[in-house]
Amino acid sequence: MSNATIEIISQVSDRDLKINYQCQTNRVSYSIADVGGHLLKRGNCHDVQDSKIDISDLPKGLYTFCIVDGAELIKLRFQKDQ
Repeated sequence: MSNATIEIISQVSDRDLKINYQCQTNRVSYSIADVGGHLLKRGNCHDVQDSKIDISDLPKGLYTFCIVDGAELIKLRFQKDQ
């Protein structure tokens, strides 16, 4: 298992989720779920533009952001303010 890390540049966001992550494989996907575990958004690494994921369609609240990179699973929480 590698020591892959992800950083959410701003833990509080309103429009874009800014991430810093270097893909380890070509099989990278992400997902965003609410605190109840309901999947709200997902995509692939090639969907991410300029290290930003558009979250403007999500309501205010707390979320879990996950990246699956091959066999690696990384989770972080973030808050959307507006």
